Amino acid sequence: MPLIDTPFKRVAVDIVGPIEPMTDRKNRYILTMVDYATRYPEAIALPSIETERVAEALVDMYSRLGVPEEMLTDCGSQFTSQIMNEVSRLLSLRQLTTTPYHPMCNGLVEKFNGSLKQMLKRMCSERPTDWDKYLNAMLFAYREVPQESLGFSPFELLYGRSIRGPITILRELWSGKTENDEVKTTYQYVVDLQERLESTCKIAQQELEKSSIRYRKYYNRKARDRTFKKGSKVLVLIPTKRNKLLLQWKCPFVVSEVVNKLDYRIDIGNNKIKTFHANMLKEYVERNFEPERGALAKVSAAVVEAENGYDRLEEDDSLETSYQDDSDILLCPLKKGSETYKDVQVNPDLQTDCKTQIATLLKKFSDVLTDIPGNTSLVQHDIKLTTSEPVRTKGYPIPFHSQQIVKEEVDKMLELGVIEPSNAPFSSPIVLIRKKDNTIRFCIDFRQINKCTVFDAEPMPNMEQIFSKLSKYRYFSKIDLSKGYWQVPLSDNAKPLTAFETPSGLFQFRKMPFGLVNAPATFCRLMRKVLKDLDHSDSFIDDILVYTVTLPEHINALYEVFTQLRESRLTARPSKCFICFEDWNV
Repeated sequence: MPLIDTPFKRVAVDIVGPIEPMTDRKNRYILTMVDYATRYPEAIALPSIETERVAEALVDMYSRLGVPEEMLTDCGSQFTSQIMNEVSRLLSLRQLTTTPYHPMCNGLVEKFNGSLKQMLKRMCSERPTDWDKYLNAMLFAYREVPQESLGFSPFELLYGRSIRGPITILRELWSGKTENDEVKTTYQYVVDLQERLESTCKIAQQELEKSSIRYRKYYNRKARDRTFKKGSKVLVLIPTKRNKLLLQWKCPFVVSEVVNKLDYRIDIGNNKIKTFHANMLKEYVERNFEPERGALAKVSAAVVEAENGYDRLEEDDSLETSYQDDSDILLCPLKKGSETYKDVQVNPDLQTDCKTQIATLLKKFSDVLTDIPGNTSLVQHDIKLTTSEPVRTKGYPIPFHSQQIVKEEVDKMLELGVIEPSNAPFSSPIVLIRKKDNTIRFCIDFRQINKCTVFDAEPMPNMEQIFSKLSKYRYFSKIDLSKGYWQVPLSDNAKPLTAFETPSGLFQFRKMPFGLVNAPATFCRLMRKVLKDLDHSDSFIDDILVYTVTLPEHINALYEVFTQLRESRLTARPSKCFICFEDWNV
């Protein structure tokens, strides 16, 4: 911000509100003004913010403090209307406006507005409808406090003396002392006042220069210079049509004029040219290569080929193949699993012969222990809606740098046979969520579908009941299914309802996706069928817990569980399986 050394040469003006609740005098807004040189604040409560009312309030402030030479405001209609321009012309006042969508340009009054609102919140907590009564008292206290950037209070810089305000009175009450100045003649008082004003303003200007350098250093510590030439293409950060508070980068526009180092006039189409700050612009880089097309079609064709029985999975003669030879199984036809039974975590404290038995057992069920999702035939997930109207939700904007992530996730699900191209009238948006490890999670927002879905009352497992019966057991194993929901097929009726839109087109799920309201109920129904006849195992969603008293019993129980998983065409992820531990908190 520029350093102004003349009081009320330039003022910053803004409007706070609407403030809830409205006061008893129908006031909902506050017109605020701060002087650049002295930081002297002024504020008036207003019931509305029509241009005429705002102009009258400004003239009222000027009548007490003087008419400034310049007034800096935002681009609100109250300050840019013809009436306000005429008032400024009559008062010989120059109007300045901030760059659109860049409130930092008017940071002086914005910072004061934040302090004022915090003071109002604390002062009026008991009587919130009387906040306008306390406005002058709070301004009085604020003007008495020395400013960090100036070293003096706004009162001292404006009037040249220390006033007896609330802070001074408190200090007198606490210390029990009062200051008695010697009586001076009027002439001597004026001379002393003039000398004090000169020295005070000089010191304040020096402190302001130091503070300005310090503030600039911290504010610009991560700043990068952005310069654009006339005719260059840029991306513009502007509000969306649905919500003016939600900003997004819009398609490339052309720089029509360079106003100064930081402001540029942009041609946004429809014969409209607007001024934008450099912070709202990014250079648009055109790429000279065409992205490879047809990859999705190739993957889809491969999935269809696998469905017709052309299974390309490698077979291992040393393993039982009754599970793998089934032509209806839709495992990954083009992708091998990255994990095997060797990645299962076995209790290292077991004896050598016990480890050997467990290793043999795991190898026997190596087709079950893989990170590739299976395809069960025990249940199908169906979706019943309460309406016959198609549910379609407009997709959320996807940042350009995240579109490659979306493409990779879609290709992966096509490769696994989880999704397929769709022409359904339904559509749900995708959502990208950043996880703690800074990776992206691909999700579908099914909230609109869930609102009109008939609820499935299948009971969920009770974790407390499961834990309550584990006290007498010694050995525990935890088996985590590989993307459990993706191992449950969808009914033909439910597939179109799960359609979602991507930059590559419309797709629908073939397997049960995450996010459906009845998905947990369907999966719990599946696990009850799988573990129905087993005495030493329980499940909570996609986690299976095996518990026994002795180690031989435990190996037999694991054999039964793996056999049931193979018969049910389910798979478990090896790296998340813990076998034969003596602490069930694994």
